[in-house]
Amino acid sequence: MSTTLVLLGGAAAITLIFAFTKLLEFWRGIQHMKKLTKDVPQAKTYPLIGHFHLFSGDPKDIYDVLNTSTKDKTALVMWLGHVCVFYVMDPLDIEAIVTNPRHNNKAIFYHSTKSLIGDGLVVKEGEDYKRHRKSMTPSLHLDILKDFVEVFDEESCTFADALGKLADSGEVFDVKPLCGYCANTAVCKTVFSASVSDEEVEREEFVKMIMPAQELLMHRVWRPWLLNDTLYSFHSNYPAYKEISGKVDSFVMTVIQKKKKALAENGGQLPKGKRIAFLDHMLSTDEGAALSTDELFQEVKTITTIASGSSMDALAFLCYILALRPDMQQKVQQEVDDIFGGDLSRPITSDDLPHLQFTERFIKETLRYFPVLPIFGRRCEEDIKLPSGYTAPKGCQVIFFLPNLT
Repeated sequence: MSTTLVLLGGAAAITLIFAFTKLLEFWRGIQHMKKLTKDVPQAKTYPLIGHFHLFSGDPKDIYDVLNTSTKDKTALVMWLGHVCVFYVMDPLDIEAIVTNPRHNNKAIFYHSTKSLIGDGLVVKEGEDYKRHRKSMTPSLHLDILKDFVEVFDEESCTFADALGKLADSGEVFDVKPLCGYCANTAVCKTVFSASVSDEEVEREEFVKMIMPAQELLMHRVWRPWLLNDTLYSFHSNYPAYKEISGKVDSFVMTVIQKKKKALAENGGQLPKGKRIAFLDHMLSTDEGAALSTDELFQEVKTITTIASGSSMDALAFLCYILALRPDMQQKVQQEVDDIFGGDLSRPITSDDLPHLQFTERFIKETLRYFPVLPIFGRRCEEDIKLPSGYTAPKGCQVIFFLPNLT
């Protein structure tokens, strides 16, 4: 009995020492971050919660707070409890971090989005990221995308017709849902297949899920305490979040299984003369075979949800700027008329694209003012001295806030 008590006492002592060591290491890490960021601008902070109170409102209000807080600053520090968030607005600082291979790990909020957007390249790190990117790059080659210009043209015409009817009616409307449907449909056809009649019903349902999925995702990302899966499971949005995630999973897996079956029935060969969509290419090439079924599933889910959202936002911003700047709208219209000679019924081809030079500049400038991904981040694995003079400390979450680049 005495021996047992001694062993139990020893085990308890070791456990306490280990816990104390970890706690001491944790405390030293926080003090180190505070020391290196003491000269970096930061809003008033409160004990324990830090700046959590700034993230309790509507997502638009939170964005406005960040926009105001970072304006005319090179860097800004916020504390979310014990988490140090280091906002960077200097392009040279951003370059120094994203080009440093030791800082390729994603910020903490990325991993909480896996269930909705998939465990793909957006959240991958290290060797997994390199392997997946190497496998997928050939399937996203520009020559492959050129084959889908006809699809983009068809969806653009559908979008223009919808806008035309609303314009004729004179009613006020929100253009974003129309942009979303156009973008999502084009992405689905490009990722899955250019013509998939037997999956049209499922695809229609999938397209309808993208916008509510994005709203749920952004609601969660803007509230740091909801990034914890356990805490989020008690939130009122969680049932809808899980339901949409399950439907997206079901749709993506169904498409992959159908594609694999059709490919097997055709002896592993794609039909002649058929456009090769991303999924077709991944299932029929050696590069695509490097990914397991689950890895392919996660990448298809990621590329579909992310590409749909970013394309929708970009298209909405383009419409917004065209409406605000009639002079730019006139120049874009003039260039289109010059190329098509007034024959707007002629489909656009890939050969036309290089001639739309002003339109291309207009699109790029719009995206510079309104980046579709205004915020992204990395996890700092070691102290890094930035060109601006500040030091991003080991353990902090470095967030790049693009709207206020200095």
